Amino acid sequence: MNANILLAVGLILVASVMNATYTLPMRLNRRWSWEHSWAAFTILGLGVVPLLLCLLTVPDLWSVYAAASPATLWVLAIFGALWGVSLVLFGRSIAMVGLAITFAVVMGTSAASGALIPLLTQHPEKIMTREGGLILLGIAGMLAGVGLYGVAGYQRDNAGVKAGVSRQSFLPGFLYALLSGVTGSLLNVGFAYGGDIQRAALAHGASQAMMSNAVWLPAIYAGAVPGVIYCFYLMKKNGNVRQFLSQARWYYWLMGASMGLLWFGSVMAYGLSTVELGALGPVIGWPLFMSGIVLASTVVGLRAGEWKHAGSRPVRIMLGGLAMLAASMAVLSQAGR
Repeated sequence: MNANILLAVGLILVASVMNATYTLPMRLNRRWSWEHSWAAFTILGLGVVPLLLCLLTVPDLWSVYAAASPATLWVLAIFGALWGVSLVLFGRSIAMVGLAITFAVVMGTSAASGALIPLLTQHPEKIMTREGGLILLGIAGMLAGVGLYGVAGYQRDNAGVKAGVSRQSFLPGFLYALLSGVTGSLLNVGFAYGGDIQRAALAHGASQAMMSNAVWLPAIYAGAVPGVIYCFYLMKKNGNVRQFLSQARWYYWLMGASMGLLWFGSVMAYGLSTVELGALGPVIGWPLFMSGIVLASTVVGLRAGEWKHAGSRPVRIMLGGLAMLAASMAVLSQAGR
């Protein structure tokens, strides 16, 4: 591998660890329900933190958007709003089936669709080449890995029920994760259409390393809307709107901002990696990013005791899925050469 590929893979690994751990601060908000913590993350983590980081890294940010075509901004907003639905489904799935299964299913599905859509729509001439063949092979391997994770999760939950572990139904949580993965890839699809915003940011003084940050903000802001609406719908339904403020501790808000810092920091690192990967950056980088997140979240899930009562068979199947995803990551790295 050349130096650019090594740097890109290193950035993706850093981004993967940050993304795999961004939901952990929620566990400290013990007086809040899920919808309270997720609302704080949506407002602070998606609304405030990305804006501050973009203002720090992209000079004259608002002029960059003024120079971009309205059509591009609308495309980013539409894809971002659909991704926002994915984020809500993702959060619900974690609460139902745990971190390791959710991340594996969501990221594997998202990697497959997030690589396939830009390949088909923007680089169809690559499909019948060695590069395209490796990408398609990597995507197939990821889908197989996701399937193994699903089998492992189902067996784990059956074992957990027998061991007296209380857990919500596996199937709804798995389906939430699957839908989250399909719609979640649209954030990357929107990013692939943000070339003129990158060029405008570069023209206004942003570095080549940081110009991608300007692309994310319109999509993230549009994506925050479904999350805010759903969280306040749940608060009203559950009759705990007042607890959002009355039960809060000062550090609860800090946890919401920390989630955003970890999440958007991972997105920034991913954006840097796509620059190093060249023209096919969004096609190759996204599956690598998703696979890295799965690897990191599996370790976190094991450490958190999510497989404690599973027995050896589900863990072996899960590790087989992990190996499949790791192999797919290696195949996609070869496609980036």
